[in-house]
Amino acid sequence: RVQQAAQSLIPFREEKNKLKTYLGLCLLEFHRSEQEKERQQLLPSDGKGGKPLQSKHDDGTVVSVPKQQTASYLFIAMDHLNSVPSKDHLHQAKMNVEGAEHASTLGALTLSIKYSRIAAEQISKIRRDPWVAQYDLALRLFRVWADVELALGNFEEGYRLCQQLFEKARSVDDELPTTLAHVRALERQDEKVAYLSTAVEAAQQISIYPKRGMLWTAVTEMIMLKSYFKRHTNEEILKLPLITNPRQVLSMKLIDKIAQGGLITEDATHILLAPIKVIRSTLRHGISKYSAFAFAFFGLLSVTQ
Repeated sequence: RVQQAAQSLIPFREEKNKLKTYLGLCLLEFHRSEQEKERQQLLPSDGKGGKPLQSKHDDGTVVSVPKQQTASYLFIAMDHLNSVPSKDHLHQAKMNVEGAEHASTLGALTLSIKYSRIAAEQISKIRRDPWVAQYDLALRLFRVWADVELALGNFEEGYRLCQQLFEKARSVDDELPTTLAHVRALERQDEKVAYLSTAVEAAQQISIYPKRGMLWTAVTEMIMLKSYFKRHTNEEILKLPLITNPRQVLSMKLIDKIAQGGLITEDATHILLAPIKVIRSTLRHGISKYSAFAFAFFGLLSVTQ
C-alpha cells in the first residue's frame, strides 16, 4: 500500500514506468547477488573442507534451493517489470522462466504457472522460432510449465505441453525429465497400463532397458550379479560412490518407476528385471536413493529361490 501510494504521487505514466523499471532491475540485480552468495556458502559442509553439498531435484538436476526471502526479491522485481511495456521480449521471457522455476521449487505452483504463461507470451513475440533461436530457454519453459500443470492435476493442459516438448526436443535426454512428469501423472490418474508402457518405452529409447528377451535378460543378469556378490564383500559395496551424473539419476528413477508399475500390474517380468537393472546401474555409476529397494528386493529373491 505504501508503494502504491508513493507511485500515485508521480503524475506521468512514463515517469511511473521508468521508476518501476529502475526498481525492478535493482531488485533483480540484488536477488542474483544474494543467490550467488548462497551458492558459495557451505550448506551443508561435506566435512572434509571440500565443495558444498548441493541439493538435487528428483530428476537429478543440481539446484540451489532459494530461500523464500531471497526468492521474494525476484518475484517483486518481476511484478514491477511485467507491469511495464517492454520491447525486450527475450529478457522478459528469461526473467519469467527463472521466476517460474523458483516458484516451482518453493511449491508456489499457481505463481509458477502465472510466470510460465507470461514467458510463453513474451517468447512468442520473438520473430524467429524460439525452439530454433532460443532452444534451451524454450526447453526450460515447457519443462517447468508442463510439470506444474500436471502437479496441479490439470492433466489435459499438462499433456498438451508435454506433447509440444516431445515434438520439439532435440534428444531423448532432453525429453526425459518431462517423460517422468508424464509417468507420474498417469500414475496419479490410476492409468496402470499406460503408466507402465510409457515408462518402459522411455527406458528403451535411452537404451537402458531391453526391447526383447526381457525374461532371458533378467535371468542372465541375475546369475551375473550372484557371481559378483560372491566375489565382493558388503563393505566393498557400501564403499561405492554416490551417483553424481544427473542423467544416470533420471535413468534409475525411470527404472524404479517400471518396478513400481510391475508391482501394480502384477507383471512378473518387470518385477524381476527392473530391480536387477537398478543394481547393475548402481555398481556401474554409484549409489542413489533407488538402490536400497533394489538390493533389498534382490536379497528377497535370493532367499526365496
